[in-house]
Amino acid sequence: MDLKYFRFDPLVDAEMFDFRIKANATIISLALLDVNLEIGYRVHRLQIFAGKNSFSGFNANIKSEVSGFFGGLNIAF
Repeated sequence: MDLKYFRFDPLVDAEMFDFRIKANATIISLALLDVNLEIGYRVHRLQIFAGKNSFSGFNANIKSEVSGFFGGLNIAF
């Protein structure tokens, strides 16, 4: 499980949140080759609120969120 949080507030109210939970399984483990299966769920959120006093001088209200299940096959040799 990974959790990352970042907040920046002096001139722009910005926040980033990234959460991931996953499970790994080794399918093949040989001397020169490893094959792993990975599945999980991830949430990535970004929010930016800027007023006229911000470094850019314009108003902004930006919210973005991407979340969902993921899977992967990793091959290392």
